[in-house]
Amino acid sequence: MRLREVNFSDLMPKGHKPLVTPPKTPLAQWKVTVLTRDCEALDTTDFFRSVQAEVDDDDKVGNYVTMLFALFSAIKQGDFHAALTQLAVQCKEAYSFKYHGHGERLWELKSSKKDRIYFYTLGKPKIIVLLEAHHKKDQTTPKGVKNRAEAAIKKIVDDSDSIEFCKGSKP
Repeated sequence: MRLREVNFSDLMPKGHKPLVTPPKTPLAQWKVTVLTRDCEALDTTDFFRSVQAEVDDDDKVGNYVTMLFALFSAIKQGDFHAALTQLAVQCKEAYSFKYHGHGERLWELKSSKKDRIYFYTLGKPKIIVLLEAHHKKDQTTPKGVKNRAEAAIKKIVDDSDSIEFCKGSKP
């Protein structure tokens, strides 16, 4: 399994450039990554494809960028969950399940009533794996999101001893 580290600018929807970026200091204590099969092609990742499909108007782009800005600001703290409470987004557990006797959690960042970024965290090393951007239509996490996330999390857990990190070229 490969994880590609990404930065704030890497994750902008096509055709959008951020007006502001998170501060560069202090250094991040968490790495933000996406699952990838091809280190060179960020736009073929499941996360980026979900951004292309779901972040499709100006309001959604604004909410998505707000969530990313908050996340990339909060990862500079050891407890990024606590740091997020000081920012304009909410972070909460979206779904949990047992796997190999351990509780696994899917997290969501929320900037509006409907726009979400779903992610999974590994504690050591401190890694955030972005799984999906989604525009919710109901209050509950959609079954499709849960199923895709659970499959991805199981793959991460199963392959955690052999994670390969790559730094691909810019999309």
